[in-house]
Amino acid sequence: MSGTLSGGGSACRFTGFVIAEVALVRAVDRIEIVFMLLFRRFLVREELKRGDVAGLPLIAFWVLLVIS
Repeated sequence: MSGTLSGGGSACRFTGFVIAEVALVRAVDRIEIVFMLLFRRFLVREELKRGDVAGLPLIAFWVLLVIS
């Protein structure tokens, strides 16, 4: 399942490179980390580490800062 999601993300990333600026696509691409951590937590039922939880809002803030 994780491989399928990663493959779909890659397809979206390459499509984004054609449509938008590379810097913007790379910034939004980092949100994949958030989705993978949420996937681990809710579908795999794996506990997140303290660093994972601390990094989630930092990644979200950085992406929002870049796209705005």
